[in-house]
Amino acid sequence: NYFFGGSYHFFSGSYDFFSGSYHFFSGSYDFFSGSYHFFSGSYDFFSGSDRFWTVATIFSVVAIVSGR
Repeated sequence: NYFFGGSYHFFSGSYDFFSGSYHFFSGSYDFFSGSYHFFSGSYDFFSGSDRFWTVATIFSVVAIVSGR
């Protein structure tokens, strides 16, 4: 199969990535093992109902990368 175990979707497969994402890093059928979802499997990985932590995490990473 593929390099990462024939994953169905690696970074995609999410319903909406920045707002109310259904799966953040998951959606993969097989990532390293036979697990259906590797990172999440939950309805919202970082975000809750207010989606605060997702936006804060994204801008924090962008700020760190852009600052260097």
